[in-house]
Amino acid sequence: MVVDACDYRVELKRPGTFYCRHPQVFSALNLVSAQVCHGCSQRLKPCSPRSVPSHLDDIDGEWKFYRTSDLVTQAHHLASQLPSEVDAIVGIARSGLLPATAIATQLHLPLYSISKQRGVRDLGTGGRGTGISTAEHPHTIAIVDDSVFGGIAMEAAVKLAKERFPFSEIIRAAIYVRPEGARAVDLIGRLAPAPHFFEWNLFNCLQAQYAALDFDGVLCQEWEGDEEQDPVRYQNHVESARPLHLPRRGIVPLVVSARLEQHRSACERWLARWQVSVKRLVLGSWNTAAERRAQYSAGEFKGQAYKRSKCTLFVESCERQSREIFEVARKPVLALSTGKVFH
Repeated sequence: MVVDACDYRVELKRPGTFYCRHPQVFSALNLVSAQVCHGCSQRLKPCSPRSVPSHLDDIDGEWKFYRTSDLVTQAHHLASQLPSEVDAIVGIARSGLLPATAIATQLHLPLYSISKQRGVRDLGTGGRGTGISTAEHPHTIAIVDDSVFGGIAMEAAVKLAKERFPFSEIIRAAIYVRPEGARAVDLIGRLAPAPHFFEWNLFNCLQAQYAALDFDGVLCQEWEGDEEQDPVRYQNHVESARPLHLPRRGIVPLVVSARLEQHRSACERWLARWQVSVKRLVLGSWNTAAERRAQYSAGEFKGQAYKRSKCTLFVESCERQSREIFEVARKPVLALSTGKVFH
C-alpha cells in the first residue's frame, strides 16, 4: 500500500510501524500502521509536530534503580510531547504529583491532584503563579502518574476526572511504564520492564514488606569517624543520627547492622522516635569495635542473615559490601549509593 507523504509520520526501526507526531492522535504509544495512515485526515489540521520520544526504540533493562532526579528529568522530556491544547495538569496522588508538578511548572499550567479519597482538587498556584488562570472546563487535561504497572490506578483516575471535567479531552501520561501496561496510557517517558525500583517510594511500597535493610547509610546518615577514638561522638550518632529513608507503610522484616550489640537500646529508641517498626534487628556480637574490625566480613555477617531470612531484597549503602552480600546470599542486593542491583 502506498501511503501519501505526511509530516507527522515517522518510520521506526520496526518494519511497518510508524510514530504519529500529530497531537490529536492518541493510539497506544502513538504507534500507527500504514493502513491507519492511509485513511488519516489529521494531516489537514494545522498544528506543531511534537518530537519523537526516545522510548520507542530504547527500552530500559530489568533490575534498574530510578532516582528521583531521573523522574524529574523524564517529566521535563514528557512535557515537550504534550499537545499545545493541554491547559491543565492532573497528578495522581501521591507519587504522580512529583512529575505532574514538574510538568505544570515548566509549562506554566494549572495543577490539580486526583485521588480516590478526595477526588479532583485544585492545588493553586502560589505567589509566583498568579498569572495562571484555572478554567472551569479546560479544553484538554493531562493526567500524569509516576509509573504504570497494569493501568488500574490510571483507569480509576480517568473515571474521576471525567466526573469533574465532563467536557474535557483527556490525555493519559506516565513517566515509567511496564511494557505490558503500555496500552493504559497515551504518552510514556520510558518503558521500564519489571522488576525495577524507584528511589521515591522504595521504602514504602509493597516490595518494602520483603526487604532487609542496612542501618547506617540507609535508614540514617552514614557514620564518619573512628568509633574507638571518639566514642562520645559515636554514641551521639547512634542516638540522634539524621534519617535518610523511613519505611512507615508496614513492618520492616529485617534490619542488619554491624553496630555492636551494646547499642541495641539506643538503636531501638531511634527507630521508635522515627516511627519505624522492625520485626528483627540483627547487630554485631563483637565485644569491641577493635574486635569487629579484625573479624568483620560484610558478606558473611549480613549475607548469612539475609540468606536465612525470607526477604527477597537487601538494601545496602555500599556497593562493595552489596556485592559481598549477594555472593553469599545469592539473592538480589541494591547498592543505594550507586543504584546498582546485584542479582
